[in-house]
Amino acid sequence: MGDMTRNLSEWEYQCHGGTCCDYTAPDMMRLARPTQALRDIVACVQNKRGLTNDANHRLTISRGFSCQRHNATVGSKRDSQHPRGTGEDVLTPVGMSVVEFAELAELVPEFREGGIIMYDWGLHLDIREDGPYREDKQGETP
Repeated sequence: MGDMTRNLSEWEYQCHGGTCCDYTAPDMMRLARPTQALRDIVACVQNKRGLTNDANHRLTISRGFSCQRHNATVGSKRDSQHPRGTGEDVLTPVGMSVVEFAELAELVPEFREGGIIMYDWGLHLDIREDGPYREDKQGETP
């Protein structure tokens, strides 16, 4: 159960830099709503495949908001979407490939109009306002 949406909590979107701030962006609901929609799509696909355990339907957000200090510590670009509160990194769900996960993300209008970057571990998703951005960084580290 989440405190932001049916399945997502504010804790998942807080900066987890440890010693920097532990804050969250002011309006993470703008990102949580489309992420919940993606989670629901993933659950439907997994159900059709017989993966009915609710733990399989979980989307693991490895990084949501990051303050500038934490963003620099993890090696992200200064113009990253994370400090703006418009980007998140989500691990690939059980039973699917990164490519398939990206295709499902395209079904959510906010992500289709925003950023989808594929990595070996999953997707960077964002709701940038300067148009769609796609990149395949599989084989690279974020």
